[in-house]
Amino acid sequence: MYGYRSLPGSMVELNDGRILMAYTRMDEQGRGDGSIAARYSADMGKTWTHERVIAGDSEDDYGYPSLLFVNDLALISYHWRDGLHVARIGVGWFYQDK
Repeated sequence: MYGYRSLPGSMVELNDGRILMAYTRMDEQGRGDGSIAARYSADMGKTWTHERVIAGDSEDDYGYPSLLFVNDLALISYHWRDGLHVARIGVGWFYQDK
């Protein structure tokens, strides 16, 4: 999956049928805002939930997220200025309100 300006994102279908998407956030002018975020859809991508920020800092450089699930644990790899990093997040976190 490629998002705005060909920045790659990642989507997976969860066991309950929801789709989870991780992506590089963009500002109104189409510039990366320095963070990786995720949303999920319960209606095959017609609508998306609130955004959850996985990693980020507006003064830094994050990008190229990739999703992998092991049971109920999301492994989200992404580039950060100094190399590759992996966030380990329980699937329930994505469903929480902000």
